[in-house]
Amino acid sequence: MTKLVTDIEENARIFVDTVLKYYPEIAELFKEFNIEDDVVAEAYTCEVFLEVLPCDTRIGAINKAGLKLRDKPSKKKLIHDGHFSYALNQLTLRIYHLNPKSEKVIEAELRLVRKIWKFSRRIRMKQMKKEDGRVGEALDRVGPESLLDSGRPGLPKREGSALFTPTLRGRGPAKAGVAPNTRPRSKALNTRPY
Repeated sequence: MTKLVTDIEENARIFVDTVLKYYPEIAELFKEFNIEDDVVAEAYTCEVFLEVLPCDTRIGAINKAGLKLRDKPSKKKLIHDGHFSYALNQLTLRIYHLNPKSEKVIEAELRLVRKIWKFSRRIRMKQMKKEDGRVGEALDRVGPESLLDSGRPGLPKREGSALFTPTLRGRGPAKAGVAPNTRPRSKALNTRPY
């Protein structure tokens, strides 16, 4: 039995070290949740963090966790990630020391998802500031000449596609209330059957 526990803790330590290598800021979450001594809880935190990271919205993260915000039953089935839901549940029980059958568990899970999602947004914003959000410069594709480039390294640049600005048909600027290139409607009574 003790060998099983040490194996689990060893695997959890390897996982946590791997996540810390790519996201060292997650150590702040460990301090905030006061789980610096519990390797398994740290692994659950890393799992929840990695699952929440690609979610663009908080409600998206909550739905991915399988938590329903309304008591009203819906016809649509909630599609969620089972491993994420399990990790969130175990982390909630380890942090808040709740009875697993208590109704307070869902509220605590919501609180945790919101905190971790907010933390993941901060990390994502820091990464975007490091990268400066300029994808074109990273690919050396900036300026009008980049429109001629196909973007693939093995393919030649497109030739003959100069920057095209379509000529506008019209007689000048539009007048208020009158669409361009239309003739005024007849004042005769409309007698169409439809």
